[in-house]
Amino acid sequence: MSLIKCNECGKELSDKAEICPNCGTKIIQNNSKKTIMIAIIFIFILILISIIGYLYIGKQELKKTLLKDWQRVEKGSSGVYYTLELDFSETTIKYNFNSIYSWMDSTIKKYNYIIINSHQIEIDNKKYEIEFNNDKSMMTITPSLTDSKTSENWFNHDK
Repeated sequence: MSLIKCNECGKELSDKAEICPNCGTKIIQNNSKKTIMIAIIFIFILILISIIGYLYIGKQELKKTLLKDWQRVEKGSSGVYYTLELDFSETTIKYNFNSIYSWMDSTIKKYNYIIINSHQIEIDNKKYEIEFNNDKSMMTITPSLTDSKTSENWFNHDK
């Protein structure tokens, strides 16, 4: 048996005492305080791990969806249709032009990107919102990456 001090009156008493005999204050043992502190730290760590896991999984899901073939068909001023394509790799986007004449096919521009979170990418310090429809066959980029519109839609026809 060891002696501890009452938190209220400061009188020494047995570490087994539940109530101070001098002032009647309930004695909270240090072990209880330690247990509570450990529990709080443990809960905090679990919450932190959950948040980090959620963000990581969201980023991985976005990357997986972006790595599909994204394209749209447009009609040129001469009435000929052509295909624009966003070809995502791990860190690069190629903005490609494809026509019925393969000799005209070309890469218009290359962008380096990073995934910020489950719905944003960053290119040249500018953030772009990425949204998908329910079956992930249409992607909307806001603001538009390839033209001056507010947003642009890209389509994936993979099954």
